[in-house]
Amino acid sequence: MTDDDFVYGCRSAIQKAIRRGDLDLAHTAFLTLWRDKKQRNWLKWRMPSLVHEEAWQFAGELWGLSNAKFDSAEEEKREYQRLVYKLTVATKSKDATALWFLNNHYKKREPFKHSEYADMTYWRAAFEKAGSNPGVTASELYKLLAKGKSVSDDTLAAMKMMRRRAGMGGMLGDRCICLSGMILAASRGVDTELVQLDVRKKLSEWRNRIGRKRPRLVELPWYAFDMHTQAGKIAVGIFVRNKLKGYSGLSEEKFRSVFFWAESSLVPDYLLANVSPECDGTPSCLESKWYDALLERKLSYGRKKRKAVQKLWNTSMRGDIKGCVEWILEKRGEK
Repeated sequence: MTDDDFVYGCRSAIQKAIRRGDLDLAHTAFLTLWRDKKQRNWLKWRMPSLVHEEAWQFAGELWGLSNAKFDSAEEEKREYQRLVYKLTVATKSKDATALWFLNNHYKKREPFKHSEYADMTYWRAAFEKAGSNPGVTASELYKLLAKGKSVSDDTLAAMKMMRRRAGMGGMLGDRCICLSGMILAASRGVDTELVQLDVRKKLSEWRNRIGRKRPRLVELPWYAFDMHTQAGKIAVGIFVRNKLKGYSGLSEEKFRSVFFWAESSLVPDYLLANVSPECDGTPSCLESKWYDALLERKLSYGRKKRKAVQKLWNTSMRGDIKGCVEWILEKRGEK
């Protein structure tokens, strides 16, 4: 592949690696991005979204890291690398993403009776009244949540990180997720001892599964080149022109959605601690209460429900788009 495809593939791959618990891929992508100043700055800017989308329980740790003064460039690299590795092996908490998009999907309807969902409904309305400016809403939300008598320092740090990211630039969805993340942090709290115990346990499991103690460099997998990369965009166009008609009832828009939720956003079951939206009580900061319900809606089209769409993706659609991605990478590399 071209040098540009490799670098931008690494931008995409670092999030895929975190989602899939692939420490080798995270190692490869991190080292590639960190050694170039431009890409390093991008990674540091991107880190809040990687945390909030994949494992928001580390938001407080990122707050401390983003405000730290390092004695050397090597120390800064080591601390960011350590956090990326923690994010990669840890149990994923996907509810910051899920709560926002699930609530936005239903708009005025409230199919779930739970305080987190009700709070999200209230603050989404406040967000819309504020001109859809997540920075303004996050500041108001923080002022209210920070007054809570039981808010720990670690939870407060997490909310500060989310408040800051909500006021920064970038994709609107990335900023809105900070609002749902703040609601979750206030509801569940950040149990730092539980989080660190989970990291140690999952790292041990990774070592046992892989059969070695340290990550190594690997080639980028095809799925790193999804529609967020130039090569992936071209590959999707090839798929739409040549393969889409073979899937009855599948529109281009829906294919992009299935590609994202079935492949780009894939998290192995062993890295999720799902609880049902119907369950009473407050989940821990490691658990995902809303993510499974979101996938039920995202991985469906026409009369096909999630299970059928997932099977179709695994047995047919995945192979078709994989072939398109690999072909375009090869052709671009020949130029």
